[in-house]
Amino acid sequence: MTRPMDSRFLPSLCAGCRRIPLLIFVMTLFSVLGTYLNGQEIDSSQEESWSRFRGVGGLGVLEFPADTAVRFPQEATWKAKLAGAGNGSPVIFQQRVFVQSADAKTATQFLHCFDLQTGAEVWTKHFVGETHATHAWGSLASSTPSVDSDRIYFCWGSPGHTHLAACTHEGKLVWQRDLGPNRFEHGFGSSPTLVDGRLIFFHSQDATDQELAPKFSRMLALDPKSGATIWETPLEKTTRVCYGVPVEVRLPTGKAGILAADTGHGIFCLDAETGKLLWEQPVIKQRAVSGAMAVGDMALASSGSGGGGNQLVAIRMSDQQEIYRMTRNANYVPMPVVVGQKLFVANDKGILSCCDLASGEVLQQQRLDERRFNISSSLVAFGSLLLVLSDEGQLKIVTADVDLKNLQTIELGEPTRATPALSPQGVVLRTDTQLHGFRITP
Repeated sequence: MTRPMDSRFLPSLCAGCRRIPLLIFVMTLFSVLGTYLNGQEIDSSQEESWSRFRGVGGLGVLEFPADTAVRFPQEATWKAKLAGAGNGSPVIFQQRVFVQSADAKTATQFLHCFDLQTGAEVWTKHFVGETHATHAWGSLASSTPSVDSDRIYFCWGSPGHTHLAACTHEGKLVWQRDLGPNRFEHGFGSSPTLVDGRLIFFHSQDATDQELAPKFSRMLALDPKSGATIWETPLEKTTRVCYGVPVEVRLPTGKAGILAADTGHGIFCLDAETGKLLWEQPVIKQRAVSGAMAVGDMALASSGSGGGGNQLVAIRMSDQQEIYRMTRNANYVPMPVVVGQKLFVANDKGILSCCDLASGEVLQQQRLDERRFNISSSLVAFGSLLLVLSDEGQLKIVTADVDLKNLQTIELGEPTRATPALSPQGVVLRTDTQLHGFRITP
Protein backbone atom coordinates (compact mmCIF):
# COMPACT_ATOMS: atom_id res chain seq x y z
CA MET A 1 0.00 0.00 0.00
CA THR A 2 1.49 -0.34 0.84
CA ARG A 3 -0.47 0.60 -1.25
CA PRO A 4 -3.53 1.11 0.96
CA MET A 5 -5.95 -1.77 0.70
CA ASP A 6 -9.72 -2.41 0.69
CA SER A 7 -12.27 -5.10 -0.06
CA ARG A 8 -10.75 -5.28 -3.55
CA PHE A 9 -7.17 -4.25 -2.96
CA LEU A 10 -5.06 -6.40 -0.63
CA PRO A 11 -2.28 -1.56 1.01
CA SER A 12 -1.21 4.96 -8.59
CA LEU A 13 2.93 18.31 -22.93
CA CYS A 14 2.84 20.69 -23.85
CA ALA A 15 0.27 21.41 -26.58
CA GLY A 16 2.99 21.90 -29.15
CA CYS A 17 3.97 18.23 -28.96
CA ARG A 18 0.59 16.67 -29.62
CA ARG A 19 1.53 15.61 -33.14
CA ILE A 20 4.69 13.78 -32.10
CA PRO A 21 3.58 10.27 -31.07
CA LEU A 22 6.20 9.20 -28.56
CA LEU A 23 7.69 12.50 -27.42
CA ILE A 24 6.24 14.04 -24.31
CA PHE A 25 7.44 17.39 -23.15
CA VAL A 26 7.06 18.04 -19.47
CA MET A 27 8.50 19.96 -16.57
CA THR A 28 11.18 17.44 -15.62
CA LEU A 29 14.87 16.63 -15.59
CA PHE A 30 17.39 14.16 -16.85
CA SER A 31 18.19 10.82 -15.36
CA VAL A 32 21.91 10.64 -14.76
CA LEU A 33 23.33 11.74 -11.42
CA GLY A 34 25.25 14.97 -11.60
CA THR A 35 24.13 15.70 -15.19
CA TYR A 36 22.90 19.04 -16.45
CA LEU A 37 19.82 19.36 -18.60
CA ASN A 38 19.14 22.58 -20.51
CA GLY A 39 21.60 24.36 -18.27
CA GLN A 40 19.76 23.46 -15.05
CA GLU A 41 21.34 21.24 -12.41
CA ILE A 42 19.29 18.48 -10.89
CA ASP A 43 18.46 19.08 -7.22
CA SER A 44 20.25 16.21 -5.49
CA SER A 45 17.82 16.38 -2.56
CA GLN A 46 15.19 14.89 -4.87
CA GLU A 47 17.16 11.64 -4.88
CA GLU A 48 15.68 10.90 -1.47
CA SER A 49 12.20 12.16 -2.22
CA TRP A 50 10.46 8.80 -2.70
CA SER A 51 11.48 7.02 0.48
CA ARG A 52 7.89 6.26 1.58
CA PHE A 53 4.52 5.53 -0.03
CA ARG A 54 3.84 8.33 -2.55
CA GLY A 55 6.98 10.25 -1.70
CA VAL A 56 7.42 13.35 0.43
CA GLY A 57 4.30 14.07 2.47
CA GLY A 58 2.50 11.22 0.71
CA LEU A 59 1.56 13.76 -1.97
CA GLY A 60 2.59 11.67 -4.97
CA VAL A 61 4.40 14.55 -6.71
CA LEU A 62 7.91 14.94 -8.08
CA GLU A 63 8.53 18.51 -9.26
CA PHE A 64 11.09 19.47 -11.89
CA PRO A 65 12.67 22.61 -13.36
CA ALA A 66 10.44 24.33 -15.88
CA ASP A 67 10.99 24.31 -19.64
CA THR A 68 12.89 21.05 -19.82
CA ALA A 69 11.96 18.55 -22.51
CA VAL A 70 12.24 14.80 -22.07
CA ARG A 71 11.18 11.54 -23.65
CA PHE A 72 9.22 8.89 -21.77
CA PRO A 73 10.24 5.63 -23.47
CA GLN A 74 7.60 3.26 -24.79
CA GLU A 75 9.50 0.26 -23.43
CA ALA A 76 11.00 -0.25 -19.99
CA THR A 77 14.75 0.33 -19.75
CA TRP A 78 15.01 -2.69 -17.48
CA LYS A 79 12.84 -5.34 -15.85
CA ALA A 80 13.54 -7.29 -12.68
CA LYS A 81 11.83 -10.48 -11.58
CA LEU A 82 10.70 -10.66 -7.94
CA ALA A 83 10.97 -13.79 -5.82
CA GLY A 84 7.27 -13.59 -5.00
CA ALA A 85 4.15 -11.61 -5.87
CA GLY A 86 2.33 -8.71 -4.27
CA ASN A 87 0.59 -5.35 -4.40
CA GLY A 88 3.00 -3.30 -2.27
CA SER A 89 4.60 -0.27 -3.90
CA PRO A 90 8.33 0.28 -4.46
CA VAL A 91 10.32 3.06 -2.81
CA ILE A 92 13.56 4.72 -3.92
CA PHE A 93 16.49 5.95 -1.87
CA GLN A 94 19.41 7.38 -3.85
CA GLN A 95 20.54 4.62 -6.23
CA ARG A 96 18.48 1.77 -4.77
CA VAL A 97 14.93 0.48 -5.09
CA PHE A 98 13.27 -1.41 -2.24
CA VAL A 99 10.09 -3.48 -2.53
CA GLN A 100 8.37 -6.44 -0.83
CA SER A 101 6.90 -9.64 -2.25
CA ALA A 102 5.65 -12.96 -0.90
CA ASP A 103 5.30 -16.58 -1.95
CA ALA A 104 1.57 -17.14 -2.39
CA LYS A 105 1.79 -20.78 -1.25
CA THR A 106 4.19 -20.66 1.70
CA ALA A 107 3.72 -16.97 2.70
CA THR A 108 7.51 -16.57 2.78
CA GLN A 109 8.15 -12.82 2.81
CA PHE A 110 10.85 -11.18 0.69
CA LEU A 111 12.48 -7.77 1.01
CA HIS A 112 14.27 -6.87 -2.23
CA CYS A 113 16.95 -4.33 -3.07
CA PHE A 114 17.66 -3.45 -6.72
CA ASP A 115 19.95 -1.02 -8.49
CA LEU A 116 17.95 1.95 -9.76
CA GLN A 117 19.98 2.42 -12.96
CA THR A 118 20.20 -1.18 -14.17
CA GLY A 119 17.58 -3.18 -12.26
CA ALA A 120 20.27 -5.58 -11.08
CA GLU A 121 19.44 -7.37 -7.84
CA VAL A 122 21.63 -6.12 -4.99
CA TRP A 123 20.19 -8.46 -2.37
CA THR A 124 17.01 -10.26 -1.31
CA LYS A 125 16.20 -11.29 2.26
CA HIS A 126 13.46 -13.69 3.28
CA PHE A 127 11.34 -13.93 6.43
CA VAL A 128 8.79 -16.40 7.75
CA GLY A 129 5.19 -15.42 7.04
CA GLU A 130 1.83 -17.00 7.75
CA THR A 131 -0.67 -18.07 5.09
CA HIS A 132 -4.15 -16.61 5.38
CA ALA A 133 -7.12 -15.76 3.22
CA THR A 134 -7.16 -12.50 1.27
CA HIS A 135 -9.54 -10.99 -1.22
CA ALA A 136 -9.26 -12.40 -4.74
CA TRP A 137 -7.48 -9.20 -5.77
CA GLY A 138 -5.33 -9.11 -2.67
CA SER A 139 -1.88 -10.41 -1.85
CA LEU A 140 0.32 -11.52 1.04
CA ALA A 141 2.65 -8.58 0.34
CA SER A 142 0.51 -5.44 0.20
CA SER A 143 2.79 -3.24 2.31
CA THR A 144 5.24 -0.52 1.26
CA PRO A 145 8.60 -0.01 3.04
CA SER A 146 9.88 3.29 4.39
CA VAL A 147 13.57 4.25 4.20
CA ASP A 148 15.98 6.68 5.84
CA SER A 149 19.75 7.08 5.54
CA ASP A 150 20.35 4.19 7.96
CA ARG A 151 17.62 1.59 7.60
CA ILE A 152 14.69 0.13 5.67
CA TYR A 153 11.50 -0.35 7.73
CA PHE A 154 8.95 -2.89 6.56
CA CYS A 155 6.09 -5.05 7.83
CA TRP A 156 3.92 -8.04 7.07
CA GLY A 157 1.00 -9.59 8.90
CA SER A 158 -1.60 -12.30 9.33
CA PRO A 159 -4.56 -12.83 11.68
CA GLY A 160 -2.17 -14.01 14.38
CA HIS A 161 0.85 -11.75 13.97
CA THR A 162 1.94 -8.26 12.97
CA HIS A 163 5.64 -8.19 12.11
CA LEU A 164 7.51 -4.88 11.95
CA ALA A 165 11.24 -4.92 11.24
CA ALA A 166 14.27 -2.88 10.20
CA CYS A 167 17.25 -3.78 8.03
CA THR A 168 20.40 -1.91 7.09
CA HIS A 169 20.87 -0.81 3.49
CA GLU A 170 23.01 -3.91 3.05
CA GLY A 171 20.19 -6.22 4.17
CA LYS A 172 21.31 -6.97 7.73
CA LEU A 173 18.41 -7.35 10.18
CA VAL A 174 18.64 -4.71 12.93
CA TRP A 175 15.48 -5.48 14.89
CA GLN A 176 12.12 -7.21 14.53
CA ARG A 177 8.94 -7.01 16.61
CA ASP A 178 5.64 -8.88 16.73
CA LEU A 179 2.90 -6.38 17.57
CA GLY A 180 0.21 -9.03 17.98
CA PRO A 181 -2.85 -10.21 16.06
CA ASN A 182 -4.95 -8.45 13.45
CA ARG A 183 -8.64 -8.24 12.72
CA PHE A 184 -9.37 -7.85 9.04
CA GLU A 185 -11.73 -9.16 6.42
CA HIS A 186 -9.52 -9.19 3.35
CA GLY A 187 -5.89 -9.39 4.47
CA PHE A 188 -3.06 -7.24 5.85
CA GLY A 189 -1.92 -4.00 4.25
CA SER A 190 -0.49 -1.54 6.77
CA SER A 191 2.75 0.34 6.01
CA PRO A 192 5.20 2.19 8.29
CA THR A 193 6.35 5.76 7.80
CA LEU A 194 8.76 8.18 9.45
CA VAL A 195 7.54 11.38 11.11
CA ASP A 196 9.82 13.77 13.00
CA GLY A 197 12.42 11.08 13.74
CA ARG A 198 9.85 8.49 14.87
CA LEU A 199 8.68 5.36 13.09
CA ILE A 200 4.89 5.63 12.89
CA PHE A 201 2.70 2.57 12.47
CA PHE A 202 -1.08 2.78 12.07
CA HIS A 203 -2.28 -0.58 13.39
CA SER A 204 -5.84 -0.42 12.13
CA GLN A 205 -8.35 -3.13 13.05
CA ASP A 206 -11.91 -4.20 12.31
CA ALA A 207 -14.21 -3.79 15.33
CA THR A 208 -16.01 -7.10 15.80
CA ASP A 209 -17.56 -9.20 18.57
CA GLN A 210 -14.89 -11.85 18.35
CA GLU A 211 -13.11 -12.63 21.59
CA LEU A 212 -9.73 -11.76 20.16
CA ALA A 213 -7.25 -9.09 21.18
CA PRO A 214 -6.82 -6.29 20.36
CA LYS A 215 -10.33 -4.83 20.48
CA PHE A 216 -9.35 -1.49 19.02
CA SER A 217 -7.05 0.18 16.55
CA ARG A 218 -3.99 2.13 17.62
CA MET A 219 -1.28 4.45 16.41
CA LEU A 220 2.26 3.58 17.48
CA ALA A 221 5.49 5.57 17.52
CA LEU A 222 8.68 3.50 17.70
CA ASP A 223 12.36 4.28 18.03
CA PRO A 224 13.78 3.65 14.52
CA LYS A 225 17.09 2.46 15.98
CA SER A 226 15.73 -0.18 18.36
CA GLY A 227 12.06 -0.68 17.58
CA ALA A 228 11.15 0.21 21.18
CA THR A 229 7.72 1.81 21.68
CA ILE A 230 7.86 5.56 22.36
CA TRP A 231 4.10 6.00 22.68
CA GLU A 232 0.88 4.17 21.81
CA THR A 233 -2.50 5.84 21.27
CA PRO A 234 -5.70 3.75 21.22
CA LEU A 235 -8.18 4.60 18.45
CA GLU A 236 -11.24 2.91 19.89
CA LYS A 237 -13.84 4.50 17.62
CA THR A 238 -12.53 2.67 14.56
CA THR A 239 -15.11 0.31 13.08
CA ARG A 240 -13.45 -0.82 9.82
CA VAL A 241 -9.83 -1.66 9.12
CA CYS A 242 -8.22 1.18 7.15
CA TYR A 243 -4.74 0.98 5.62
CA GLY A 244 -3.99 4.56 4.58
CA VAL A 245 -0.43 5.62 5.47
CA PRO A 246 -0.33 8.62 7.88
CA VAL A 247 1.35 11.86 6.78
CA GLU A 248 3.29 14.53 8.63
CA VAL A 249 1.75 17.99 9.09
CA ARG A 250 2.96 21.13 10.84
CA LEU A 251 0.97 22.11 13.94
CA PRO A 252 0.23 25.75 14.93
CA THR A 253 2.91 25.35 17.60
CA GLY A 254 5.47 24.61 14.91
CA LYS A 255 5.80 21.01 16.04
CA ALA A 256 5.03 17.96 13.91
CA GLY A 257 1.61 16.36 13.77
CA ILE A 258 0.33 13.09 12.29
CA LEU A 259 -2.66 13.25 9.93
CA ALA A 260 -4.66 10.11 9.20
CA ALA A 261 -8.17 8.90 8.37
CA ASP A 262 -10.32 5.97 9.42
CA THR A 263 -13.92 4.87 9.78
CA GLY A 264 -14.98 6.21 13.16
CA HIS A 265 -12.66 9.13 13.84
CA GLY A 266 -12.89 10.39 10.28
CA ILE A 267 -9.98 12.73 9.53
CA PHE A 268 -7.89 13.15 12.67
CA CYS A 269 -4.59 14.54 13.91
CA LEU A 270 -2.16 13.42 16.62
CA ASP A 271 0.77 15.17 18.27
CA ALA A 272 3.86 13.40 16.87
CA GLU A 273 5.83 13.93 20.07
CA THR A 274 3.28 12.60 22.58
CA GLY A 275 0.68 10.74 20.51
CA LYS A 276 -2.12 12.87 21.97
CA LEU A 277 -5.26 13.03 19.82
CA LEU A 278 -5.52 16.74 19.02
CA TRP A 279 -8.71 16.74 16.96
CA GLU A 280 -11.01 14.56 14.90
CA GLN A 281 -13.68 15.33 12.34
CA PRO A 282 -16.00 12.34 11.72
CA VAL A 283 -16.76 13.15 8.09
CA ILE A 284 -16.17 9.54 6.99
CA LYS A 285 -18.95 6.97 7.36
CA GLN A 286 -17.79 4.11 5.13
CA ARG A 287 -14.41 2.40 4.86
CA ALA A 288 -11.51 4.83 4.45
CA VAL A 289 -9.26 2.85 2.15
CA SER A 290 -6.92 5.48 0.76
CA GLY A 291 -5.09 7.67 3.24
CA ALA A 292 -5.48 11.31 4.16
CA MET A 293 -3.39 13.97 2.43
CA ALA A 294 -2.55 17.53 3.45
CA VAL A 295 -2.20 20.49 1.07
CA GLY A 296 -1.57 23.69 2.97
CA ASP A 297 -4.34 24.03 5.56
CA MET A 298 -6.55 21.59 3.67
CA ALA A 299 -6.89 17.91 4.52
CA LEU A 300 -8.53 15.49 2.09
CA ALA A 301 -9.69 11.92 2.55
CA SER A 302 -12.11 9.57 0.84
CA SER A 303 -14.35 6.67 1.77
CA GLY A 304 -16.69 4.24 0.11
CA SER A 305 -17.26 0.57 -0.61
CA GLY A 306 -16.95 -1.97 -3.37
CA GLY A 307 -20.64 -1.36 -4.05
CA GLY A 308 -20.34 2.39 -4.44
CA GLY A 309 -21.26 5.44 -2.42
CA ASN A 310 -17.74 6.86 -2.68
CA GLN A 311 -17.07 10.35 -1.35
CA LEU A 312 -14.06 12.66 -1.21
CA VAL A 313 -14.11 15.21 1.63
CA ALA A 314 -11.97 18.32 2.13
CA ILE A 315 -11.71 20.08 5.50
CA ARG A 316 -9.73 23.00 6.92
CA MET A 317 -7.28 21.75 9.52
CA SER A 318 -7.25 25.08 11.37
CA ASP A 319 -10.89 24.78 12.44
CA GLN A 320 -11.80 21.28 11.17
CA GLN A 321 -14.70 22.62 9.12
CA GLU A 322 -15.81 20.86 5.96
CA ILE A 323 -15.01 22.82 2.78
CA TYR A 324 -16.57 20.58 0.15
CA ARG A 325 -17.57 17.00 -0.61
CA MET A 326 -17.30 15.20 -3.95
CA THR A 327 -19.99 12.53 -4.35
CA ARG A 328 -20.00 11.88 -8.09
CA ASN A 329 -17.13 9.82 -9.56
CA ALA A 330 -15.15 10.15 -6.33
CA ASN A 331 -12.23 7.86 -5.54
CA TYR A 332 -12.35 4.90 -3.19
CA VAL A 333 -9.03 3.03 -3.47
CA PRO A 334 -6.73 5.28 -5.57
CA MET A 335 -5.53 8.46 -3.87
CA PRO A 336 -5.83 11.77 -5.78
CA VAL A 337 -2.98 14.13 -6.57
CA VAL A 338 -2.62 17.93 -6.56
CA VAL A 339 -0.68 19.82 -9.25
CA GLY A 340 -0.66 23.58 -8.79
CA GLN A 341 -4.21 24.64 -7.94
CA LYS A 342 -5.85 21.62 -9.53
CA LEU A 343 -6.97 18.41 -7.85
CA PHE A 344 -6.95 15.26 -10.01
CA VAL A 345 -9.22 12.43 -8.92
CA ALA A 346 -9.47 8.98 -10.51
CA ASN A 347 -12.35 6.78 -9.48
CA ASP A 348 -11.99 3.02 -9.37
CA LYS A 349 -13.74 2.47 -12.71
CA GLY A 350 -11.41 4.64 -14.79
CA ILE A 351 -13.05 8.07 -14.77
CA LEU A 352 -10.54 10.90 -14.30
CA SER A 353 -11.60 14.34 -13.02
CA CYS A 354 -9.77 17.66 -12.97
CA CYS A 355 -11.12 19.82 -10.15
CA ASP A 356 -10.44 23.23 -8.68
CA LEU A 357 -8.54 22.50 -5.48
CA ALA A 358 -10.02 25.38 -3.47
CA SER A 359 -13.68 24.74 -4.27
CA GLY A 360 -13.87 21.16 -5.49
CA GLU A 361 -15.61 22.30 -8.70
CA VAL A 362 -15.21 19.73 -11.48
CA LEU A 363 -13.55 21.46 -14.43
CA GLN A 364 -13.22 18.43 -16.70
CA GLN A 365 -14.10 14.77 -16.49
CA GLN A 366 -13.53 11.89 -18.88
CA ARG A 367 -13.24 8.13 -19.12
CA LEU A 368 -9.61 7.07 -19.56
CA ASP A 369 -10.37 4.16 -21.87
CA GLU A 370 -13.45 2.66 -23.46
CA ARG A 371 -12.17 -0.76 -22.49
CA ARG A 372 -11.94 -2.14 -18.97
CA PHE A 373 -9.78 0.24 -16.90
CA ASN A 374 -10.17 -0.43 -13.19
CA ILE A 375 -7.83 1.55 -10.94
CA SER A 376 -6.36 0.61 -7.56
CA SER A 377 -2.99 2.38 -7.90
CA SER A 378 -2.86 5.93 -6.58
CA LEU A 379 -2.27 8.83 -8.93
CA VAL A 380 1.19 10.39 -9.10
CA ALA A 381 2.44 13.48 -10.93
CA PHE A 382 5.77 13.40 -12.75
CA GLY A 383 6.29 17.10 -13.32
CA SER A 384 3.30 18.13 -15.44
CA LEU A 385 2.35 14.55 -16.29
CA LEU A 386 -0.13 12.29 -14.52
CA LEU A 387 0.76 8.59 -14.40
CA VAL A 388 -2.36 6.46 -14.17
CA LEU A 389 -2.11 2.66 -13.84
CA SER A 390 -4.95 0.23 -14.44
CA ASP A 391 -5.37 -3.04 -12.56
CA GLU A 392 -4.95 -4.76 -15.93
CA GLY A 393 -1.40 -3.41 -16.29
CA GLN A 394 -1.88 -0.47 -18.61
CA LEU A 395 -0.08 2.82 -17.96
CA LYS A 396 -1.70 6.03 -19.20
CA ILE A 397 0.36 9.24 -19.35
CA VAL A 398 -2.01 12.18 -19.17
CA THR A 399 -1.47 15.94 -19.10
CA ALA A 400 -1.90 17.42 -15.62
CA ASP A 401 -4.18 20.19 -16.82
CA VAL A 402 -7.83 20.74 -17.62
CA ASP A 403 -7.43 19.09 -21.05
CA LEU A 404 -6.64 15.67 -19.52
CA LYS A 405 -5.06 14.70 -22.82
CA ASN A 406 -3.97 11.06 -23.06
CA LEU A 407 -0.44 11.34 -24.47
CA GLN A 408 0.82 7.80 -24.29
CA THR A 409 -0.30 4.28 -23.39
CA ILE A 410 2.17 1.60 -22.30
CA GLU A 411 1.28 -2.06 -21.81
CA LEU A 412 3.12 -3.64 -18.88
CA GLY A 413 1.96 -7.18 -19.60
CA GLU A 414 0.93 -8.07 -16.05
CA PRO A 415 -1.71 -6.87 -13.55
CA THR A 416 -0.74 -4.26 -10.99
CA ARG A 417 -2.28 -2.56 -7.96
CA ALA A 418 0.89 -0.79 -6.80
CA THR A 419 1.68 2.92 -7.00
CA PRO A 420 4.67 4.11 -9.11
CA ALA A 421 7.86 5.41 -7.50
CA LEU A 422 9.39 8.55 -9.03
CA SER A 423 12.99 9.71 -9.14
CA PRO A 424 14.98 12.33 -11.06
CA GLN A 425 16.59 9.32 -12.67
CA GLY A 426 13.42 7.63 -13.80
CA VAL A 427 10.18 5.89 -12.91
CA VAL A 428 9.83 2.47 -11.28
CA LEU A 429 6.58 0.55 -11.69
CA ARG A 430 5.69 -2.65 -9.90
CA THR A 431 3.46 -5.28 -11.45
CA ASP A 432 2.44 -8.50 -9.72
CA THR A 433 5.83 -10.23 -9.98
CA GLN A 434 8.16 -7.69 -11.65
CA LEU A 435 9.70 -4.26 -11.43
CA HIS A 436 9.79 -2.08 -14.57
CA GLY A 437 12.34 0.73 -14.73
CA PHE A 438 11.85 3.62 -17.18
CA ARG A 439 14.84 5.91 -17.65
CA ILE A 440 13.95 9.46 -18.63
CA THR A 441 16.09 10.93 -21.42
CA PRO A 442 16.20 14.31 -23.21
